Amino acid sequence: MATWGNVLIKVDSRGHATPYYTPPEPTPANPAAGFGGLFIQGDTMVVSDIITESFAVFDLRSKTPQPYFAHPTNVPAGYKPLFCDSLYAPARYHGRIALCADDFVNGTGGIVAYASNDNWQTADSEDLGSWLAMELKARFPEILT
Repeated sequence: MATWGNVLIKVDSRGHATPYYTPPEPTPANPAAGFGGLFIQGDTMVVSDIITESFAVFDLRSKTPQPYFAHPTNVPAGYKPLFCDSLYAPARYHGRIALCADDFVNGTGGIVAYASNDNWQTADSEDLGSWLAMELKARFPEILT
């Protein structure tokens, strides 16, 4: 899949591109803004969308793809979410955690973690510092006690 604005293009193994999804309404004048990073978990594709500040969630089994928009909760005040250059779902979390490489965290960029326990019908912004501390304790319990 490739994104441009709020259009998704499917590229097959031979390099042939076909439209997968185009929005029903025109997007803002800047065609580069819109869908960003994405990941696929099973039959679900999750795409970051800066325009709606939500995740556009697609059922890949559908013959006529229409997204469901999951707006993250627990987002810090003043933060405009989901300007993700990439969106990565580490396999060890079975698609429940997504890491977003966000261009505009604190004006310089950073990694933002999101979580979902219901196949991305809902999403929460997570405190990456707490998440990272939990990961380090799990991986190195003998050092971080």
